[in-house]
Amino acid sequence: MKNLSIISQMAQYNGNYPMVAVRLDEEHQKEYGKQLLFRLSQNEDGFYRIIGIMD
Repeated sequence: MKNLSIISQMAQYNGNYPMVAVRLDEEHQKEYGKQLLFRLSQNEDGFYRIIGIMD
């Protein structure tokens, strides 16, 4: 992925681990898939860190 222009939508899910879903535009879905899920963790200072990427 060279830039973020291939992203068509983003959404946030709250649960045991917060997640961000990134939906890709139709032009790039064959190459990368329809969406990617980023699983996050939050440290004591309130900052988030990516702990997993799922497709």
